[in-house]
Amino acid sequence: MLPHERWQLEQQARDEADRELKRRRWEQGWPYEYVHRLPFMYASSFVLALDHIQKSLIIVANKDYLGTNSVAAQQLSIWKDALGNVKGVRDSMHHSEDRARGQGKKGPLELKPVSNDMFHAPGGVLSLGNLNGNRYGWTTEDGHHSEVEVSEQTLVIVRDTLQVIIDSLQWRGYPAWAPM
Repeated sequence: MLPHERWQLEQQARDEADRELKRRRWEQGWPYEYVHRLPFMYASSFVLALDHIQKSLIIVANKDYLGTNSVAAQQLSIWKDALGNVKGVRDSMHHSEDRARGQGKKGPLELKPVSNDMFHAPGGVLSLGNLNGNRYGWTTEDGHHSEVEVSEQTLVIVRDTLQVIIDSLQWRGYPAWAPM
């Protein structure tokens, strides 16, 4: 048997053993690598949804849609006070390749000091999608580590903000009633 033929047989045996080992592990449940990534995927999706809502609030606050712009502007201010890190975290998520290279919007990042439950870095830290409890964090374009809380409390802020704007709409037409 030629050396390359023996190598091919050995490789085939390794592949079959690897496949059988993985099949047996998967029968016991999802692999740790898959399960471990889920909270990060959920947090990322949550932040993207918040960013989408925030962009819509900005549009409504800057235009007069059925008389809502002053209410929307007030709600946007409340939103930014409570969820001010959404844009920075979202931008870093979308420009992760720049952050990984240590680049901000205007050049190299100057990392700022951070001290929280996850990091104590007086010289700053380059963080790329970390979960600190229920807070999803990234190093933003200005070198700060910023976090967005992924929680029911955040959803309450979203719900309340949108409900105030919906309640401020000047409805037209006949009233309509629906069963509850």
